Amino acid sequence: MKVVLDIENSVTQRGGKTHFDPFEPTNELVMVGVLHESGDEDHFHYFARGLGYNWSEVQTILNETTLLIGHNIAYDLVWLWECGFEYDGEVFDTMLGEYLLQRGQKQPLSLEACAQRYELETQKESTLKDYLKKGVGVEAIPSKELSDYLSADLHATQQLYDKIQERLQGEEDSRLNKTIKMTNRVACVLARIFQRGFTVNRDELQKVKEEFETEKLSLQRTLGQEVQQLMGDTPINLNSPEQLSWVIYSRKVHDKSTWVYDTNFVSGKEFQDKIKENSTVMYKTVASKCSACYGNGKIRKTRKDGKLTLFQVRSSKIRLRRTLPSCIRLLLLSVPLVMATARSGRPVRMASHSPKQPSVLHVMEQGIP
Repeated sequence: MKVVLDIENSVTQRGGKTHFDPFEPTNELVMVGVLHESGDEDHFHYFARGLGYNWSEVQTILNETTLLIGHNIAYDLVWLWECGFEYDGEVFDTMLGEYLLQRGQKQPLSLEACAQRYELETQKESTLKDYLKKGVGVEAIPSKELSDYLSADLHATQQLYDKIQERLQGEEDSRLNKTIKMTNRVACVLARIFQRGFTVNRDELQKVKEEFETEKLSLQRTLGQEVQQLMGDTPINLNSPEQLSWVIYSRKVHDKSTWVYDTNFVSGKEFQDKIKENSTVMYKTVASKCSACYGNGKIRKTRKDGKLTLFQVRSSKIRLRRTLPSCIRLLLLSVPLVMATARSGRPVRMASHSPKQPSVLHVMEQGIP
């Protein structure tokens, strides 16, 4: 039978963070909620409630379950396993299902956000958030209020599951059925790893790292050459989805915010026209050479007030090095420092000579040799 399951547990505040996992010594399983396929609902209270530990009843339900449904089911599984329950059957995670159906759109995946997006009949309640904001732990929330909160989560999860199944039966999303099934199985494996941990051979891990880095560098060089062949000197960051699309489709979108809405529901000739209307063709480019920038891409310009730009000052220093003795260069290039130091009121200190050159003082007295 299909069963929707959700748990409520206490949390630990430490170091400015909230710790939810069952490995914290002070965290306790507070309540387990089960919504049966028939519509019947059971709530089991544990530990902090002092109402008994109904292990056998919950385990009996799990033994009869053929599909366990939950929102972020891996979290619930780890708590169940750590509390002594056993379940190794099929699962369906509505959070993962919704994630795959979004196809990379990256919309919020919380149960509250999904319920609002699908306009479900049952919306998530704010009881837990309200109590936590007041500093009240889950174990201290009145049983009736916590049961109502848990019940809302169970029904919202069931309704979200039904909505996802409707989409997966449609022509557009039916191809994702195998992917979702595999993803749910992987989620169970990762939950077991999170619970038990795993051993690592550090020597083998280092070998894998070295092989990966070598292959990564090789791929980067190859991709860089391919991109340059296609795009010329246009700088491309392959980590950017937008710039990667320039390389693949040779087109640049005018307005990304309207792109999906303009092209999502059209096909054929109309689709081609929309593409041409909303994007520009990207052509292979060649970088231009400019003598004014000395090959470094910085063009010499004079500011509006007529003063030299920083680049012109640096260029002047370059020309001074080529034409004047080092002692004179030292004197002239030190003038701004001398003036700034004089304005500050601090004593002026500078080298009086340079090796193998007439001293500055000699030049000032006798002239340039």
